[in-house]
Amino acid sequence: MNKKIALAVATIACLGVSTSAGALENPSPSYQTGAKLASVSIVNDGRFYQYEVGQGIYRVRYNYTGRNWTHADVAPIRIDTDKPIAILPVQYTTNKLQAGATVDGAHIGKLWNTITTEEMKQRLEDLGFYVLTPTIQMYGENLAGFQALEHFIAGVHKGNRNVQTVILTADAHIASAANPRPGPQMLVTGLHPRAFEWENRIQSHIGSFYRQQGLTNIGPRVRGGKSDREGSPLAWHPLIERAAEYGPQIAIIEVAKAIDIADRAGSVAAGRQWAAPVFDGVATAMAEHACARGAFLESCLDRGAIARQEESEPDGAIAVVSPSLPSAIEFRAGPRPRLLWGTLASLEESHYVLNAAAGQLMSIKVSSPSDDPVVLRIKTASGNRIFEADGSAWEGTLPSSEDYYITVVNKSGTTQRYIIRVKVE
Repeated sequence: MNKKIALAVATIACLGVSTSAGALENPSPSYQTGAKLASVSIVNDGRFYQYEVGQGIYRVRYNYTGRNWTHADVAPIRIDTDKPIAILPVQYTTNKLQAGATVDGAHIGKLWNTITTEEMKQRLEDLGFYVLTPTIQMYGENLAGFQALEHFIAGVHKGNRNVQTVILTADAHIASAANPRPGPQMLVTGLHPRAFEWENRIQSHIGSFYRQQGLTNIGPRVRGGKSDREGSPLAWHPLIERAAEYGPQIAIIEVAKAIDIADRAGSVAAGRQWAAPVFDGVATAMAEHACARGAFLESCLDRGAIARQEESEPDGAIAVVSPSLPSAIEFRAGPRPRLLWGTLASLEESHYVLNAAAGQLMSIKVSSPSDDPVVLRIKTASGNRIFEADGSAWEGTLPSSEDYYITVVNKSGTTQRYIIRVKVE
C-alpha cells in the first residue's frame, strides 16, 4: 500500500524516571533500550590482554604498565545498537580516595555525581540514546578500579561511533594550582583534537542558566599538562585523555561549586531541581550533536511531534506540515514533566496542544540559550485565555476539562532556540 508520511515539524522528548543508585551499581548482562535488547561484547582483536574485569555489560579487557599512561591499550567494546551512545560515569568513592568536594565538612562527590547521572540518564534515554552508567563501585574503590573504569570508557569510544561521555560534578570552593578558578567549567582534552562544535553546542544551551544565577561559567578548559605523574592534579586527566584518543566527545562538567549548589538550592540533594536547566541543556546539546553525526532521533527534526498518516501517494513521499499546526503533547503515567524544544525565526510561533482535566495543576516554563525574549501564551479550546502576559513561566490550577493550546513566540529580531518543560499532575 502506498503511504505518505507527514512530519509535523517539532521535537518532543520525554523525561523519564530516576534510576536508583543501586541500579547504577548492579549491571545486567544486557541492556534494554526500547523494544530492542542490545548486546554488548568485547571485540576479539587477536591480542592478549593482561586484565579482564567487570561484570555483564561493564566487562573490559586491557593492558596497563604505568608507562604511556594517557593511552588506553584496551580491547574495543562493541554495542549492537543503532542508537547514539551516552556514557555517564560515577567516579566518586565512598572512601577518601576520591570523595569529592565538601559542604559543611562532609564530602558530597558521590551523592551529586549519582544525582546528575540519574537526571541525565532519564533525559537521554527518553531522547533515544543507549545509556551506560559505569561506576567506580563496580570495579572497586581503589587505584585498580579507576584503571578499569577509565579503560572501559575508552573501550566503548574505541568500539563505536557516535559516543559521548559526560560527568556532571560539583567543584571544590578552594582555588589551587590545578584549579585556579573554582566554579562552573567544562574540562576537556588537552592531548587530542578538540570537539569544538560539540563543546559550543553544550555551552550555548547552558549559558543562560548561569547568567540568570549570577554565576561565572568559565566554559571549556584543558586540565593538566603541568606534571607527568599519573594521578597528580597537575597532570592530564586520565579518564578524559584515554577516551579522547578514540573520540573527543568527553568532558567533566563542573555544574557549580558544591557550596553554591547547597546555598542556592537549599541542599545538595535539592540541587536536582535547581540544576534541571543544566541537565536539560546538556541533554539537548548531546541530542543535537548525535543528529548532526547521522543518528535518527525524533529530536533530529527541528521541532515538533512526529505524526504519521497513510494516504495514496508514491512510496517514499514526504510532506512537511506547516509549523502552525499544533503538536500534541502526551504524558506517560505519573507526574513526570515533558521536555520539548525547537527553533523559531524572528516573530515566528510554535503551537502545542494537550488535554487535561479541571483541577489538575499545570506548570510550564520556556527558556532560550540567549537572553532574547521567547514567551508563552496559553488558552483553552473554548477560548478562555489563561496566560497572555508574554512571560516565560506559568503555574496554576486548570479551570476546565478540555484541550489547552500553548503558543511559543519568538519576539526577538533573531532566530532563537527554545526548551519547554511542561508538567501536569
